[in-house]
Order: sequence, then structure tokens, then C-alpha cells
Amino acid sequence: MCSSAAAAAALAACVLDNPAFDESTIGATSSPTSLTSPTATTVTTATTATTDPSGATTTVGSSTTAGESATSTGGETTTTTGTTTTGEPADCWGLDPDVWEIEPIDDASLGLNPRSTRLSGDGLRLYYLAESPARPYRSERASVDDPFLVGAMFPLWDAAGGAGELTVLADETEMILTRDDANGTAIQVSVKEANTWSTPTILANLNTQKSERWSTLTGDGSRVMFTRQIGDFNPYLGTEMLRFLEAERMADATPGTDFSAPVVVDLPGITDDDYAHPLFCPSLSPDGLTLHFGSSYPLILTAENATGSLQIHRVTRETTGSPWSESTVITSFKKEGWESCPWSISADGCQMTFQHSKNPPMGEPDPVRMMLARRSP
Repeated sequence: MCSSAAAAAALAACVLDNPAFDESTIGATSSPTSLTSPTATTVTTATTATTDPSGATTTVGSSTTAGESATSTGGETTTTTGTTTTGEPADCWGLDPDVWEIEPIDDASLGLNPRSTRLSGDGLRLYYLAESPARPYRSERASVDDPFLVGAMFPLWDAAGGAGELTVLADETEMILTRDDANGTAIQVSVKEANTWSTPTILANLNTQKSERWSTLTGDGSRVMFTRQIGDFNPYLGTEMLRFLEAERMADATPGTDFSAPVVVDLPGITDDDYAHPLFCPSLSPDGLTLHFGSSYPLILTAENATGSLQIHRVTRETTGSPWSESTVITSFKKEGWESCPWSISADGCQMTFQHSKNPPMGEPDPVRMMLARRSP
């Protein structure tokens, strides 16, 4: 955010002018798609084991029961109740949402001016923008504990107009992104067929005569959230505020299928306040039940407090058709004097990408920094 109105005339303008906040791909309806949070799969087993006088144990049988496991030691059988997992990874959704280990993502391997870093659901791929004009890139790693390898540009369609923030489906059949058009920026779609990505085309239901940007998709592609400048007038910024909108489609929709007409997202305490609080960078979890975003809420912005006021907030909902909770701030992501905005979170909730940006740069040699947050079950 700008340190004063004179620096860039408006907070929204200074954030949008920041190269890390490229204008890019940015509703619940009457029949929302129901999604569930990822959890470890559990089964219960009963295994009978015998132990001979030498101490050796032999398993003599195994069967699935309603939560009991029987073991035999020295001829006596003891029944206990419990569960065992099938080996699938546990998730981090039950952890304190504000406890993370933070590290920078190494820019050197990602290309020129990397930004808009989106993790795949499994955390093994990083989709992002780099170069000028901005182009989609992909980087991969062998495990979630490894650094990302050197990124490669994809797809190879004409870069006219550049590209804005992108989201790629897990099977890499579809990409939602933003590109410049006559109205400023528009949400568009590119479809992959026979290893070739189509030239992006407009998603008609999501676009208007105003600029749409910052899209975020659920893991199955059934929901999209994005921003549009339709909010109330903010007296400090001198502009309308961006608001989040959400739209849906069938989870098994053919790649390239348009979404329903979007509806404005209500965030308790923020969008119903008399003051028009800034909202930026919506980032949905793959199951659509957690939303991270950037906002200066609850501040009433002034020239004295605007710099570094953009922080990462978190809200949740029980189902994709339920209302959002009140927001909480992820204080561990805050860096004094820097703006913070989220990009993505893995399906298990254990890794998250976000950014720190210095605006105005004021001589800072690295004013936009891509960050990776980690936590363990």
C-alpha cells in the first residue's frame, strides 16, 4: 500500500501497479456443490497375535471389526478399541491457523520477476507467472520437502497482452487466467488438447465492462472466486473497493465450460461495515471451505497507517453453500512495513504460498518476494 495519498493517489492503485499483483484470473447459487475437507482415511482391524515363551510373535488372523482389535499374549486375549490409518497422509486443517514456518521461494530458479505462485493440490507443482510480458511457468519437485526445480514456460501460445494470475486444474486440462482486453482485464480460459493449450478465450458469464482479476479455483474446478470493483467508495483511496464474487459449475464439466452468473461474497464484519475495507487476492482451498485473502480490515486508512496494512485474513465455512465465518488475521505472515497477500494452499493444508511486497519500493532491491509457509500434522 502507498505510504501516502501523494505517493500513488490511492491504495488500490499502488497495489495494482505492483508487479506482483498483476491483473489476472480472478457466487454461491441456489444449488451449491457440496465439498468436504480432506481427511485421513481410517479403518479398524482386529488382529489376533500369539506370543510364545521365546518372545516371538506370530499373527494368526486379521478381520475388519467395528473398532475393536484383539491381541493374545501368553495365552490371554485383550480387547482394545482404536483405529489405524490406511497410510494416506494426515492433514493440517485441525492445527492452529497462525502457526507456520516461513521461507522465501528461491527466485533464481523460477525466471525473471516470478509472481502469482499457485501450488497444485498435492504441493508438488508450482504454477506461476514470469518474464515480461508475463507468461505461465511450471516448476516441479520430487517431494513436498524439496525445493522447486528450474521452471519451464508453458503453454506456447502468443503472449500478446501478457497474462495475469493463473490457476491450473490438477489433471492439467484447463487453465483459468486473466489477460488484457478492451475493458482492462478479463477472466479467460485455455484448454489443453493433445498436449497443446488453446489460445485463451473469454468466460462470458464472469466478465463485465469493468475489470475482473485475481481468480482462484477449487480443486475440482467447480467453483471460482474473483474480484471486481463494485464495492462502496473508500474516502482515503478515492475509488470503489474491489469485492469478491463466486460462481459455480458441475465438477465434471467439460474443460472450458463457463460458470454460472456470479454473486457477491459476504464476509461478516467486513463487507457489512459502513466503511469500505480493501479486499485483494482471494485464495480458496482446494475443497472450497477455507478462504485466505488480503485486507487492511479493521483499519480506517490514513496516510499514517496505510503502509504495511495489507495483511492475510482467513475465513471458513462448513459447506460450499454455507456462510463464511468472521475473519482472523494470520499474524505469522506479517512483515512490518510490507504488504502481505496469499496465493494458494495445498489440499492437506500443510503448505501455503503468499507474497510480501514493498510499495512504494523506496530503494528496496527486492520489493516483491514469493514466500512458502510450511506446517506439519
